[in-house]
Amino acid sequence: MPAASPNRAQDRYESETRPKSDELLATAVHDSLSHDKRVNAMQLHVSAQQGVVQLTGTVPREADRDAAETIARRVAGVRDVRNQIQVEASPATPGTSAIPERLHP
Repeated sequence: MPAASPNRAQDRYESETRPKSDELLATAVHDSLSHDKRVNAMQLHVSAQQGVVQLTGTVPREADRDAAETIARRVAGVRDVRNQIQVEASPATPGTSAIPERLHP
């Protein structure tokens, strides 16, 4: 049986380890988010590909969105962050309606 070429072995090593590294990176970012009181990590999803982290989910305020990105950027191994987090629309205050009221004719 012929020996595998070194390049083929390296390619196989990289393809088998990259997803694990990305998974570990995503886990590390999520753990960092979980330990920071500025954000609710339960509302966020973290994925990673080749060191680029993608954040998705919803938060109540723009400051929470920005904090999540800052926290993610501080994790070792993160090359870049794609912040796809949505800020929830603020709920209507009591006595106001998104539907215009009909004025008396």
